[in-house]
Amino acid sequence: MLAEVTKKQRELDALREVFQGLRTFVLELRRATKGKQFDVVNSFAWESALSSNRMLVIDLASWVDSLLPPRPLKKGVEGWLREHVKGSALLRVSAKKERADAYAANEIVYSPAEDQQFFRAHLAELFHRGHQAAMLRLFGKRASRRGHPNDNDVLRLEARLFRWAQNLRRWRNTHAHRYGAKTASVRALRFPDLVKRFDACSRLMNDFRLLVDGSTYVMSRLEPSKNEATARDLVDIIVAGTIPFAVEQWNNEQGPSLWQKRDAYYARLHRRRRRKKTDPFNRAT
Repeated sequence: MLAEVTKKQRELDALREVFQGLRTFVLELRRATKGKQFDVVNSFAWESALSSNRMLVIDLASWVDSLLPPRPLKKGVEGWLREHVKGSALLRVSAKKERADAYAANEIVYSPAEDQQFFRAHLAELFHRGHQAAMLRLFGKRASRRGHPNDNDVLRLEARLFRWAQNLRRWRNTHAHRYGAKTASVRALRFPDLVKRFDACSRLMNDFRLLVDGSTYVMSRLEPSKNEATARDLVDIIVAGTIPFAVEQWNNEQGPSLWQKRDAYYARLHRRRRRKKTDPFNRAT
């Protein structure tokens, strides 16, 4: 079962790497536009960014759906949870004290021999609390007291996941298509919601891994990637049209270096008066 949990975590990890690059772009877009609406000068670049965002929503919703049986039910298709957490596998998803004691006994404790028993007992208690907390998050109080889930606990987890994912499916059906983003703005990308979804999915699978093997899986971080140059170029292409035209506009600004001229150019666009707050900040006058 550990191999199957790892496989699902690697699938999620691949999505997180895509999210990381998109988040870098969104933060640069927010910095350049200050959250205002903007005219899309290069529609191909903007549609490419939107398509990446849409596919990320679709893929994450599909990942969650893969854990659950299809609705309506199909014969022979159970979903990941029912397929792997049933029968004898239920006993391997354990939060019992004996397992925590076994994990603590295998830990290397750097202390005098007379103190090792005390530290191992403390480690066993920490492990047991962590396992119980993971069991409680996944399967509820009864399973946590019992030390392992049963079939009904798995069914309740499926029902809870289905309810939790309804907003994600609705978001996918409403926004993850070419007619979903009606205005060109940072808000249309709805990134804060995605961060919460990724955190919840990661915690779900790490709880499973902790109960199955006592280990954890370190996933890709959700912070922006360090490759900011690509994000800046993409924003400039969307807002200005092409890099050569953008550089031509920047050279009219004051500043010792190109990046300072770029900042001055965007600052000038924001200083221009707009008739309405909803008017794009980069609209040609």
